[in-house]
Amino acid sequence: MKTLNFNILEFEAQVEDNHDFRDMGYSNDLLKKAKEFNQEFGLPSDDESLMALGFKPFFSGFCFHHFDKKTGIYHSRIVYTPDFFKVRDLSCRAHEEAHAVCFHGLRPKLTKEMLASGYKLRSRLSEEDFCGQAGLWVLNKRGLEPEPFMLIPYKIRFEAAAKRFSQNQTTLALNN
Repeated sequence: MKTLNFNILEFEAQVEDNHDFRDMGYSNDLLKKAKEFNQEFGLPSDDESLMALGFKPFFSGFCFHHFDKKTGIYHSRIVYTPDFFKVRDLSCRAHEEAHAVCFHGLRPKLTKEMLASGYKLRSRLSEEDFCGQAGLWVLNKRGLEPEPFMLIPYKIRFEAAAKRFSQNQTTLALNN
């Protein structure tokens, strides 16, 4: 057994020895880091393959992960662009750490810690929303307020979910 430390989340957990997490730090070239990671594990590293896997060069951070079938090791790496605004920097780094937490099967433990701290967390969140909430939780723990634009994705998804709910209610009423 070994301990994985997620510094920005202030979270650590015991995992089997076949788990490897590394914070690669700041980079002004996330695409270059993505290529380095994929090359390290013999994965496709051309731009088109990376984009097909979900990588976008305009991201402010990224979590790379790979299960190496030959060695049986779960590898994850996080990298993020420098941001002079503390709130965005902390939130982004916590968000990427949370993706690594999920990859290593530690989401339930982090969820329990978040809830134990008094943070209100919805159940059934997608991984992306969970990681976003982890970023907001870190800000909350430090007494920092998120910038308004950081909440826009949640507003958009909430409105879309409310619209789907409304349409479903209308359909149910018409069928009765």
